[in-house]
Amino acid sequence: MDPETAALAAAAAATMVELLTTEAWQKAKSAIGGLWRRARSTDAEAVDVIDVEIAETRVNAIAAREAEDDEAERELVGAWQARLSRLLVAEPALVPELRRLLDDTLTPALDASAPGRTTITMRATASDDARIYQAGGDQHINEGR
Repeated sequence: MDPETAALAAAAAATMVELLTTEAWQKAKSAIGGLWRRARSTDAEAVDVIDVEIAETRVNAIAAREAEDDEAERELVGAWQARLSRLLVAEPALVPELRRLLDDTLTPALDASAPGRTTITMRATASDDARIYQAGGDQHINEGR
């Protein structure tokens, strides 16, 4: 899997798990569940299971938040990142659709559910010996001359 697709899966998973702990959780369920249903429309079992898995993730994410258990929350994100990565590897045509869902549905829903929250989305592509430095705040780079 290329790094951009892996980063997309990671961002979508993190945003989804975060959304599942908010009042806007139905948007995450609808967006990711819909993507899954379109991709796996011929696999009735996978379609039936996705809503259950999202609901279980919501319960576990809320419990992790209440217990201030960052590790449990990271594990949920990791599990969804792996699921989404496998889906994108099996169905590469879904990459633009997941990117659109993240940009147009999930991230705005997350922003709306947390007033005052600042969301920064960064994308970069490097090739050859290029370097990319990105920061959402202060950045200090000291390289030997």
